[in-house]
Amino acid sequence: MTETTGLVIGALVISLVHAVLPTHWLPFVLVGRARKWTKRRIMLVAAAAGVGHVGATIVLGFLVFLLGFKIAEYAGHSVHLISGSFLILIGAVFCANHFRHHHHHHHGAPDKEYLTDKAAVLSLFGLMTFSPCEAILPVFLAAGTVGWKTVVPLLAIILVGTVSVMLLLVWLASSGLERVKSKLLETCEYLVVGMILIVLGLLVIFVLE
Repeated sequence: MTETTGLVIGALVISLVHAVLPTHWLPFVLVGRARKWTKRRIMLVAAAAGVGHVGATIVLGFLVFLLGFKIAEYAGHSVHLISGSFLILIGAVFCANHFRHHHHHHHGAPDKEYLTDKAAVLSLFGLMTFSPCEAILPVFLAAGTVGWKTVVPLLAIILVGTVSVMLLLVWLASSGLERVKSKLLETCEYLVVGMILIVLGLLVIFVLE
């Protein structure tokens, strides 16, 4: 096996495994369900966020390629904090929406949501874009010893592998949630989604760090 082949296989495996992490698909499913988005819209938002995620990884990867391993080490310490903070922030907004709806329901006041569809999409996009895949950065570093011709297939593999797995898991999870019909879940959906996102964010910061 040549060094180039090894790097390609390594990039593929890391991309597929990394995309399985709940932070890469669960927020889209939960937010989409709470916002009553169609499965097609959830998939489109996830695809756009996936491309942003890979794009940020590629930019950081090129810096690693050019500047060395130190920047990869720095990025590894900050990525979990950024990603987890985004999740906690989105979750907190969903919880606030739940209590605001509950309050208005009992007092007859008109509903006013803190989180619009546009804000939800931008939040999900920001979650992925500002948390590049630090696990793939050492591959870019190794590619620096092989040459630029190796970097091009690596970019294609990272993009296709990551986004494909994300979309597959989003589709599967969305299909499963569509079959769940619960009056309690419908009443407390924003609160449930918010609490799950907050817990997921805390796990990202304190467990995956």
